[in-house]
Amino acid sequence: MKILFVNAPWFTKGFIGIRAGSRWAHVRGIKSQLKYAPFPFKMAYSAAILEKNNVKVKIIDTLAEEMRENEFLKTVKKFSPDLVVSECSTPSIYIDYQNAEKIKQTVDTKIAFVGNHISALPNEVLKNENVDFGLMGEYDYTLRDLVLNFGKEKRYSKTLGLAYKKSNKIYVNKRRPLIKNLDDLPLPARHLFKMENYNESFCGHFPNIQVLTSRGCPFGCIFCLEPWVIYGKSYRVRSIPSVLEEIEMLMNTYKPNEIYFDDSTFTVFEKRTIDLCEGMMNRGLDIPWSCMTTANCIRNKKMLEKMRESGCERIKIGLESADEDVLRIIGKPYVLTHVRKVLEWAKECDLKIHLTSMVGLPGQTIHSVRKTKRFIQSLAKKGLVYSLQTSFAVPFPGTKFYEMAKKNKWLITENWAKYDGSCNCVVSYPKLTKEEIVKLQNELRSSWKYSSLPPSLLLQKVNRLINQRGILSGSWWSFKKTIDYIYHKIVGY
Repeated sequence: MKILFVNAPWFTKGFIGIRAGSRWAHVRGIKSQLKYAPFPFKMAYSAAILEKNNVKVKIIDTLAEEMRENEFLKTVKKFSPDLVVSECSTPSIYIDYQNAEKIKQTVDTKIAFVGNHISALPNEVLKNENVDFGLMGEYDYTLRDLVLNFGKEKRYSKTLGLAYKKSNKIYVNKRRPLIKNLDDLPLPARHLFKMENYNESFCGHFPNIQVLTSRGCPFGCIFCLEPWVIYGKSYRVRSIPSVLEEIEMLMNTYKPNEIYFDDSTFTVFEKRTIDLCEGMMNRGLDIPWSCMTTANCIRNKKMLEKMRESGCERIKIGLESADEDVLRIIGKPYVLTHVRKVLEWAKECDLKIHLTSMVGLPGQTIHSVRKTKRFIQSLAKKGLVYSLQTSFAVPFPGTKFYEMAKKNKWLITENWAKYDGSCNCVVSYPKLTKEEIVKLQNELRSSWKYSSLPPSLLLQKVNRLINQRGILSGSWWSFKKTIDYIYHKIVGY
């Protein structure tokens, strides 16, 4: 039996879509300064399990391989799979349906959708005639059981985590319990991917490689898909020896210049974080690395010092808002004085901080968004923020935010293609309209781009562009960025 995993083409008017490997699917410009191509861990782990069960597997990641539709369909036809496992997401779902139809026109195969949208809305998705199966949530072993029992329809009803069709009826089984011991999983099947094509654009060094040391997050931010759609409010970790062995293997095999730990919240357990840092140093794993976490999981400077000592250079932190009332509503009860203190510790340890922020969250007002803008500006002027990501708050199906938006009639559309937080607003509130949200989002982006960035960080960003895009392309982008920066520093934005 042959299984084909696909991250199928997602192109639209100068944009390319990012879904597999990303926590929130979105589009970026095809000619973006930095090319973000996240590693699709869910595919890689599931493929490794199938290979362990002597199943022939192939993977096509059209994002990483920059593969267009014609080449994609030719590759599918050449492999001629029995089952295609296709990543889907909310903003790409209509294109995912189209891709499924084209695949079936090309080869005689069954198609299983995996990902956030099928996990949240299995009945809706399986109504599409080209989708045969849905694998919900953590699907590593659900896929294994489906493949090993493929065609034995009587056994489908016993396959936890599976949605399927029988006699024109849709059946949705109970969710599969989460994997208790992550060390039982084989390492991701990286040999099936063109690893040189993957890039975490936040990193300062290229090529870089991503590692996952845990699954899930113990917190319950209302907008996040992981606690509401995929993992629940669970947090499971791999053992330190397992992680260290993988890092050593990756360094020997792929020769990366940086490791990015792609955990949702890397520093949940302080002792574990310190043990991992010490383990890297004891093994002589001398390589820069970066990670993502929350400010309330950085409780003291000691841990940051150990992280820096072991090679950490950059940390992503989800701020979202600088209004503590809004933070309580969205399930992220930060104390802003602590956030500032964390960033001061980070600067003292020579760690660069990337913040994320959202506009369009419940409870936000014009005043609270501008309060967030001023807070970020005050941090940036002291050199406490290296970079900023701003997005529209999107109530993805299955999340608590979506339930709140439906109940309170905040949604202005259920056209799923619009559920892309990089470019669309899909909510409107009595005290904050869609038009105001869009205006404030542009204001926040412009404020950072043209006013908040300290001159001392400009050279570092120029170096990163050249590092990741090469001397010619990187220099061109750097020149444009520098001229743009100087112009707006003089005339304002």
